[in-house]
Amino acid sequence: MTESIKLDLWNLTANMTAATDAQSIFNVLGRVHPVERVAKLLYTLNGGSEREVVFNSNGKRQGRLQHAGDFNIDTINMVDLEGCNQLRFCLIDLDGRTLEQEITFFSRPVAGPRPGFWLDLSTVQYAGQIGQIVDGRWTVSQDNKGQPCLEICEEDAGYDRIILFGRQDWTTAYEIKARFCVTRWCAPVHNIGLLFQWQSHRQGNGTI
Repeated sequence: MTESIKLDLWNLTANMTAATDAQSIFNVLGRVHPVERVAKLLYTLNGGSEREVVFNSNGKRQGRLQHAGDFNIDTINMVDLEGCNQLRFCLIDLDGRTLEQEITFFSRPVAGPRPGFWLDLSTVQYAGQIGQIVDGRWTVSQDNKGQPCLEICEEDAGYDRIILFGRQDWTTAYEIKARFCVTRWCAPVHNIGLLFQWQSHRQGNGTI
């Protein structure tokens, strides 16, 4: 029996409220599998025009798409979002069969216009509820002291793993305090740190 094609979303869950306004783009990340059976992936937002989604088709890293089937939609602008949003996907397999998948999610800014943000993970299940995910599969987990933290698991490590907090219009008059814990280096070169005034990736196909 031929394995059915499937789509997993990393930063959206049905009826969750997604954090916004940290940048002018709203990324949607996930993976289709088995990738060798997927011919095309399309999406529509709130009944708008249908757009094709680029995904990693061969398992070799393609820019920010690390593994086979990975995709990163970066063609949704903040002005395209509503309070309540319907995102519909259409997967087409090599035999021309289609699988449609729809998700409803809400969106709102996490932070106010004045600089001030506390990463409180005690009331959230998903990383996308507290920060705006740009790259990677971020999860709410526990650190080595048993405290809640945001984590990139070893199997999800890769080129660019970014989550944003606050608002894009914050400029000065604030400072950042954070704690990092690295459990393992899994590539010859790694960087870890904080970025101020993040400039969005160039829009296109999610690889740049």
